Amino acid sequence: MLRPRYNKNDLGFSLALVVLIYLFVALIGSTVLQLVLCKVNGISFKDFAANNIDIKTLRGYDIGNIVLMAVSGISIGASAFIYAAITKTNVVKATTMGVKPPIAHIGWGVLATLFLITMMVPLNNWIMECIEKLGFKKPSVDIDMDIVSMIIIACVLPAFTEEMIFRGTIAQSVVGNKNKLASLATVGALFALFHMNPAQTVHQFVLGAFMALVVFRSGSIWTSVIIHLVNNLTAVILSAVGGDAFFEANAIWLFFVGLVGFAGCVVGYLFTTKSKWIVDEEQTVGTTASKVCLGVSIGICAILWVVSLLVG
Repeated sequence: MLRPRYNKNDLGFSLALVVLIYLFVALIGSTVLQLVLCKVNGISFKDFAANNIDIKTLRGYDIGNIVLMAVSGISIGASAFIYAAITKTNVVKATTMGVKPPIAHIGWGVLATLFLITMMVPLNNWIMECIEKLGFKKPSVDIDMDIVSMIIIACVLPAFTEEMIFRGTIAQSVVGNKNKLASLATVGALFALFHMNPAQTVHQFVLGAFMALVVFRSGSIWTSVIIHLVNNLTAVILSAVGGDAFFEANAIWLFFVGLVGFAGCVVGYLFTTKSKWIVDEEQTVGTTASKVCLGVSIGICAILWVVSLLVG
């Protein structure tokens, strides 16, 4: 008989699985990409490594990079289904995939996300400037690919794959906690840390926690899938139309408009929608093994976050 839901004991195990799968796919995938590109360009892998050849200059890199990013993204979502199979859990019920998303929750979520982007674009730029002033290389948030591939790889794919594991599995493991703020903070922190991007950590933390709030209250993961899609698609569109210049020229007032708008949407959302968020009075206590997996996974992501900060 399949379990109908996750509990606190699944937090560490599910995070460990997605980190392990993602890093394995990224490592093997990048190695295979290098070997294939060397073969296509008629150079030996030894010469490629010894001469520090820029992989981006090799013929076939663009399509190879798109394939690698697609496979890496799919591996994140696949980890949710793999974990459900390993733990004999009904993935449709446990992740709330079978629940229709309420329109009001989607509307408030999308509106709040647009204001959040308005606030976070200036803030992200200030954070990058601070990182640069501290002597580190300015972080890069650009993805080198055409607009169509960008929409598919950076918008549509992660909207589903990342939500399946972070709001469908990880978030559902802490949904029953009595301390609701702690649950939201946990989901937001793990989501931000997993991305290992210092320039966007604050944005990803707030977005991750907010999407967890909407999923908990709406009872459907599809609300966060839509919000995630809108967030990423808006960022891609702004980049494509040169919106960075507009935000840079009007950073201060846009930041405060976004801050007030986002806060107002959250308050409006809480007061005008019905919540399905149920606290479990008989909470499952995570096992030592689960806590160890959680700690090790956080440690690995934290180390890679620091490496990303140092490398830029």
